[in-house]
Amino acid sequence: MMREGAVTNEVYEYRRGVCEGVEGLNPPCPFNKGKENGEHYCDKCGCGERKFALLYIDGEPPGNTERLHMPDPQCPMYAMRRMPGSGSLKSVGGRIKQLKKLLVAAKEEVVSKGVTEKNTNEYLAEIEGASNGNT
Repeated sequence: MMREGAVTNEVYEYRRGVCEGVEGLNPPCPFNKGKENGEHYCDKCGCGERKFALLYIDGEPPGNTERLHMPDPQCPMYAMRRMPGSGSLKSVGGRIKQLKKLLVAAKEEVVSKGVTEKNTNEYLAEIEGASNGNT
């Protein structure tokens, strides 16, 4: 997304409808996991409940999440095909803000896992194994 920019708000709204369902058109995705605070995550893709994996927040405008704005959100239901970015990151706060959000989310995840200088290599091996399907 950093190179291409976010997809248009029309594509975002379509994708959100795929996830949350549209009355009379399609039911909610069975993997749409809602939390009490209104956050929604995909329960199938393997990203977990990380800030950058957040699909949408009930009652919040589109710019508060990134996942559905990504050109290729990697939908495990194959309901969202790759769409070209619009060249703009305005809907998700600009390139610097977007990069900052990703770095903060990554840092929070690492800190929450208790990673230190001594166990960094173990943590990296764990991530690499998980990304290769070796969990």
